[in-house]
Amino acid sequence: VGSFCMGYTLVSIFIQLILYHQQEIPSIAEYKPVIAAGIDTAVRLEPIETTENGKSDQTGGPIREIDVDNVPTLEELAAEFALTGITNGGLWHPSEGARIGCAGNIRKSRVAILIPYRNRPDHLPVFLKYIHPFLQRQNLDYGIYVVEQADDLPFNRAELFNVGFLEAQRDKGYTCHVFHDVDHLPSDDRNSYCCGDEPRHLSTNVDRWDYKLLYDQFLGGVTQFGESHVYSMNGMSNAYWGWGGEDDDVLCRWRTIGMKFSRPPNNYGRYRTIGSHGHHSAPKNKDRFEVLKAARSRMLFDGLNSVRYQSIEKIRHPLFTRIRVHLSSQNVTTMMLEPPKRTLREIRDKTIPHWSCQ
Repeated sequence: VGSFCMGYTLVSIFIQLILYHQQEIPSIAEYKPVIAAGIDTAVRLEPIETTENGKSDQTGGPIREIDVDNVPTLEELAAEFALTGITNGGLWHPSEGARIGCAGNIRKSRVAILIPYRNRPDHLPVFLKYIHPFLQRQNLDYGIYVVEQADDLPFNRAELFNVGFLEAQRDKGYTCHVFHDVDHLPSDDRNSYCCGDEPRHLSTNVDRWDYKLLYDQFLGGVTQFGESHVYSMNGMSNAYWGWGGEDDDVLCRWRTIGMKFSRPPNNYGRYRTIGSHGHHSAPKNKDRFEVLKAARSRMLFDGLNSVRYQSIEKIRHPLFTRIRVHLSSQNVTTMMLEPPKRTLREIRDKTIPHWSCQ
C-alpha cells in the first residue's frame, strides 16, 4: 500500500510539472531561489545590515510619536509632503548624491509597498502620513501601491497581492515587495524594509496582540518578499475568500520548496495598529482549513499564473498609486482541474526554478 501511495504521488507531481512547465525555460543565474536543506521551513533573526566599514546601516530607534486617532485628509497630506520629493503615484528615491539605503545595495533598496484595500478611508491617510517618512529615513527607492477590490465578492487579500505584484512589476520592475496591511504602522526605524536573501516577516510585535506572536509560524500583518521569492512560490493562493488562511498557505509553500524565512532582531518588528474607525473586518472564511489541506497539490497552478482580474482604473495620486480591480470568482475545484491560463514564462521573460513538491 505504501509503495502504491508513493508511486501515485510521484505520478501526480510529474503530471503537474508537465502542465506547469509548458515550454523550455532558459537558465538565468541571478534568479535562484533560497533553498534550505530539508523540507521544514526554518526561521531565524535577520542580522543587522552593515556598511563596508562594519558600522550599522540602520539609524534611529523607536518612533515615539504615533497619532492613530487624528485622520488628515489626502489633500492636507499632499500639501504637507509637497517639498519632500515624492512624485505622482507615491514614488520616491534618494536625491542625487545621497547615500542609498540597504548598505548601498541598489538592488535591495528598490521596494514596492503593496496594500490590499477595501473601504478603509480613515486608515489610508494615517498610514501614508507615517510610512512615507519611515521609508525616506531608510533612503529606499520605493513606490506605494493601494490595490483595491472594487467588486462585491468576499475580500481576497492574497489575490490582491498577486495583482499588486504584477502591476508594480509592469510599472517599475521592483526587486523587493512588502505586503502591508493598511492598519499596521512600523514603530521602530531599525526595522529595515531592505530586502534580504530570504523572505522576512516584519510585524513580529504588534500592539493588538500584546506585542507577541500569535503563534510561532504566524506570518500576518507585514511580510517582505524578494522578486525571486515571489516567482519561486508562484505568488500567493487565489483560493481564500474572506478572512484567514492565506498566510498559512504561504508558509506551506515555503515548506514545500524548502525556503527559510527570517524576522527582525531585538524586537525591532514593533507595530502600532490603527483603530477600526468604524471599519468591520471581512467575515471569516469558514472553508479555510479545508482549502489549506490541498495547499501543496494546488500551488503549481494556483497563484501568479492563474490570477484573473479586470483592471477598472489606475490612478496616480500624489502620495500613492491606486489600482482598482474586479476579481474573478473561482472555486478550489476549478483551479485544481484547469491548467494555468498563463505560464510564469509568459508573465516575465526570466527564469523560474523547478519545483520540488513533496
